[in-house]
Amino acid sequence: MAQGTVIHVAPEQPTYAVCVLGTETQLDVYGSAPKDCTSFSINASPGVVVDVAHRPPAKKNLTGSSKWPLDPGLEVSLKIRAASDSTGDRKVQISYYGPETTPVEVLLYITGVGK
Repeated sequence: MAQGTVIHVAPEQPTYAVCVLGTETQLDVYGSAPKDCTSFSINASPGVVVDVAHRPPAKKNLTGSSKWPLDPGLEVSLKIRAASDSTGDRKVQISYYGPETTPVEVLLYITGVGK
């Protein structure tokens, strides 16, 4: 994972973070994954750009969302495009999946601030 700010999320409660506009922030999706989960999907509010670097690239399914396998080589980063109007007005939702578990939802609320 690249150096810099890293956000760790938890399935037990929402996570809140402040991100500086245009600055890439790492999201620890692999280390934050619940036990027995093997893949994940991620969705973000408009204005939040999420980049998932994984080899091999994910395949799109019919709904347009993507699932990626969880592994140590995974890198997820995000950037905020515009300052927030209110605290936590941007959201990233991560869904973790396992072969014998129901999906686990994780929420990250982001506040975007200018430099």
